[in-house]
Amino acid sequence: MKIKDLRVKQIVFDIGNEFEAMDYGPEIDVACLITNPTDSIYTLQLSTDSLNLDKLADIRYVFNYRGRIYRTFTDEIFWSFRGIIGKDTLDMMPPRVDIYPHQSIELFFSTHLLAFTSFTDRLDYTCLLLEILPTFRIYYKDPALSMISTEIMGVTLDDSCIKFSE
Repeated sequence: MKIKDLRVKQIVFDIGNEFEAMDYGPEIDVACLITNPTDSIYTLQLSTDSLNLDKLADIRYVFNYRGRIYRTFTDEIFWSFRGIIGKDTLDMMPPRVDIYPHQSIELFFSTHLLAFTSFTDRLDYTCLLLEILPTFRIYYKDPALSMISTEIMGVTLDDSCIKFSE
């Protein structure tokens, strides 16, 4: 699994938007490229059906900052990919996705990168992001398959500033 594109938005907040900056921090859009190099079928278990908790995948993102590892909460079992690039899955992600031998698929999600940390106490996240992003990884694990992202192929920093609207 590779992170094909990592786009970071809302890096700098203007005075007047302290609440949003301190509540959420930067937002990320992530596109993951998963390639099946084998001769068998990979099946990703993406269901959010609470009746099938034993079959759900554990999908989380992780990063390091100053020697400490930060990750999404372990009880966030319903966090998952939001869609398949090139397919009409925006409203409803299928409960499972098959990746056939020697084929690839792109999955995407969006979230607030720092929402589960104590870092949402600033208006400018530029320096913090420069330390975090090189260590950013995505983990996927279900009863039959385990993957970790091995590289980030592209990063876009959206230089827009969230302005106070009068």
